[in-house]
Amino acid sequence: NRVFAHFIDAENYLNGDLENISSKVLRIIDIWMNEEDVKWAIVACKVNENSNTLDLIESALIDLLPLTQNGPALNAIKGHHSTFLNKEAVIALGAENINPNQSYESVFIFPIQNSVDEAQTIYEATRKYWYVKESNQNLQNSLAIGLTNNISKGVYSINSWNFYQSKNKHSFEGEEVSNELLNKNWLNIINKSKGYWQRGNYLIVEFNGSGQFRFLRGNPDKSWYDLV
Repeated sequence: NRVFAHFIDAENYLNGDLENISSKVLRIIDIWMNEEDVKWAIVACKVNENSNTLDLIESALIDLLPLTQNGPALNAIKGHHSTFLNKEAVIALGAENINPNQSYESVFIFPIQNSVDEAQTIYEATRKYWYVKESNQNLQNSLAIGLTNNISKGVYSINSWNFYQSKNKHSFEGEEVSNELLNKNWLNIINKSKGYWQRGNYLIVEFNGSGQFRFLRGNPDKSWYDLV
């Protein structure tokens, strides 16, 4: 009977017996008002209700709907046991941990997931907007890395910095670089500065090319860490 619960809510609302209306019930009423029927089906039955299988099935369906022409599901909350992996997450599973074979003096690591989600290019998401103090702007041979899901999606040389007074932040001008820092998993570095990173801050690190790195920004401990 669960499959008909929202139909009953819609009928009750139309009969004046229900004050609060959810977006799902509103969608059902809208379909009815256009003299159409709501298609329904039971996608899984005879499932052990004492397991979390039902939650897994529901979560998978909720995750799937936004990828279809129907648009996002109208559930108030997402599934409780989602195991959804998008293309980026799958690629991340196979990415090698960052461990460059050559030294790099100063590498800026920028969290760009939110900016990329807003349909910005990898370059635009990486280059702006950040608060960068003058001493860090003057670092030599600097590179900028844009990370989504801990994976480096863009590597750029930093040629100059611009100041935006309205934002009191900076952006860099640079050129794309294709080297060993691209498409790598940076979690072994982020884990050493996780709290700082999770607050949306960027990191600056130095690599010695011999399996070690140290923080120039993001961790008060400036000693060398092993990458493996």
